Amino acid sequence: MEFKAAELALKWCEEHTGWKRICDIEGGSDQLYISWGELPTRVKNVWGSDYDESGAKEAWEEFGRKTCKVPHGFIAEDGQFYSTDDFLKLSLNGMMIFKVSELDHHYKEDKGHGTCRICGCTDDNACVTWGDPCYWVNDEHNLCSACKLLR
Repeated sequence: MEFKAAELALKWCEEHTGWKRICDIEGGSDQLYISWGELPTRVKNVWGSDYDESGAKEAWEEFGRKTCKVPHGFIAEDGQFYSTDDFLKLSLNGMMIFKVSELDHHYKEDKGHGTCRICGCTDDNACVTWGDPCYWVNDEHNLCSACKLLR
């Protein structure tokens, strides 16, 4: 009974191309989350404004939110897929899974300057919503994540 979620997650991943259980990811799951080096300049600038340059990275690593680059969730002991938010509300055992096939596609590097068409934030002056700096949600760099959330 204790391995039910792990077994169900393995079966689910075998049936859904590109998904892997957290325990099956070579090199660990850290590579699936945004690192300091991958952050756009506009996000790094937010951390640099409150901390000296040498402390910005350390501050972000300690207090920043690490965004996952790929779709992810949990397979619970009932065999169902749940988003992280939904799973945390349940009293079920589960195993985390990631769509590792999207690792190369998900996070795009900062491609240049932009201005949000709704709030006016820029690469050098990002919005901060719930303690996290915004990021561009489209290739045109004219819609920030904070404004998309509020829509």
